[in-house]
Amino acid sequence: MKAGMSNAKTVSRSISPPRYFSFPAIAGQNPWLDFLRAIAVLFVLLRHGERALMQSSSDALNALTTSPLHNFFINGWVGVDLFLVLSGYLIGKSLIKMFSKDNQINIKTYFWHRSLRIIPAYFAVLFITALGVFPLYAVSPEHLGLRVFYHMLFLQDYLPSNINVVFWSLGVEEKFYILAPLIAVILVKFKQTRSAFALMALLFLCSPLAKTFQLWSAHAEINYQTFFQDYRSPFHLSTEPLIVGFAISYFEIKKKINLTPSQAKWIFAMAAVLTGSLLFSHDFLSSFGFWDMMGQPISLALLFGTMVVCATQLSGLPVIGEPVWRLVSRLSYALYLIHFPLIPLALALTLPNAPLSFWGIYMIFAFAGALVLHFLVEKPFLKIKNRRSSKLISAR
Repeated sequence: MKAGMSNAKTVSRSISPPRYFSFPAIAGQNPWLDFLRAIAVLFVLLRHGERALMQSSSDALNALTTSPLHNFFINGWVGVDLFLVLSGYLIGKSLIKMFSKDNQINIKTYFWHRSLRIIPAYFAVLFITALGVFPLYAVSPEHLGLRVFYHMLFLQDYLPSNINVVFWSLGVEEKFYILAPLIAVILVKFKQTRSAFALMALLFLCSPLAKTFQLWSAHAEINYQTFFQDYRSPFHLSTEPLIVGFAISYFEIKKKINLTPSQAKWIFAMAAVLTGSLLFSHDFLSSFGFWDMMGQPISLALLFGTMVVCATQLSGLPVIGEPVWRLVSRLSYALYLIHFPLIPLALALTLPNAPLSFWGIYMIFAFAGALVLHFLVEKPFLKIKNRRSSKLISAR
């Protein structure tokens, strides 16, 4: 009997999926931040899927374009703003802790780790997209070599992001990664948090002030295309959420954020309800007035910043559906990179007059592609990064 049980255990172990292909919980990782990261990427997927349906020729597929649900989906671009708040927070926390502990930032290690995290998966999708691997996704051959080159330099926030439109935000993030160590050093040097707050407030206002000047000096009528290229995409006009996230990391480390779990949950819920109500209310990009250009980015950065603040105070407390959010969060970068070129094929396979079939096919393709990208490209380099981090910690 014991031998039978032993054999059963052996068989069970042999057929269980290898640890490499799993998404285990990591000690010390905040599940609430995983939840927010998962929501952010799902927002982006909803946005691009809804726009694809809007641009399709079927009246049935366009039937919901005046509904609150359509507004919620089409406003999914705000997921990028949530991503940027999270990115600013995580980078700020890492750098400020590093400098506070060692009184210096190892720039070589910092950029090496950032490169291992960002570049492999990004370059993989960039090259296979440019090579036309994705069925039905057309990339213009005009000046393609030049376009790939400036994408490799992360200049697609200023130059057209016309290989895979989602790449624009990587250009924004990479430039922030370059400035982040300097900001961290200056913040840590301040002896009073009031001085740090003044600096962060000044940095936060840089983007709105630059947009105001550009808006007042503009002569051409602003449409979606000009808005995206001239006001949304450039790094210096998109920094509000990054600065908010960075500021949160500083004040958390300085123990200036003190909420009870109950307070954090209530504030988080109120910020989420307010954000959701706004997303359902109207298409944020249906007009391009002063509020749309200035008020919306500031409001979104502060709302998402509020959620991140609350999430930092809820670390260690479980989130409903935590395994699902953890999986989506771990795949979020791969999902973000690969989903857009898969949309034309999903549309082509959509059943006539059945938009729900599109969403099913689209999500299956997006998650399948993300799993392949994550395990074949992203995760091997993350393991190298983590091994190097472990060696550095052991050497101290």
